[in-house]
Amino acid sequence: MKRALILPLVGAALALSVFAAGAAAFGDGDVNGPACRDISSGNLGYDATSSFGGSISVNAPACKNVTYTAVVQSQVGSTTTTTSIVGYPVADLTTILFDPTTIADDDGTICVYVTSSTGGHIVDRGPDVGCIDIVQDSGSGGGQSFS
Repeated sequence: MKRALILPLVGAALALSVFAAGAAAFGDGDVNGPACRDISSGNLGYDATSSFGGSISVNAPACKNVTYTAVVQSQVGSTTTTTSIVGYPVADLTTILFDPTTIADDDGTICVYVTSSTGGHIVDRGPDVGCIDIVQDSGSGGGQSFS
């Protein structure tokens, strides 16, 4: 039953990547401890319907005690909103999927970073500081190094 649910979700992530705004090489190797904490690559996007989603990869199958999160910052009027989306492992467990989530934003540019954490402590963050600007449906944001 789980496999029947995973395949459509992986398909949705791949479809999202067709118009993804943030295919990025994330880098790796700066995490102490298990390789399952180390974020190595990903594909994140923000489409014309204000839907954000995508996936990241980790260097070893996901660990049960690690939480993988995409943090999205958006602006509506004078209010900055931060939305945290917890991902879950699919396929060979080295792919972490973030389900499509509607993100309201006035100017069509959101700022995103991803984390892996254990016990509430961030063990890897990509990028190390700041975030990647992803312009709605534009193909921008790629090439930012994550580690």
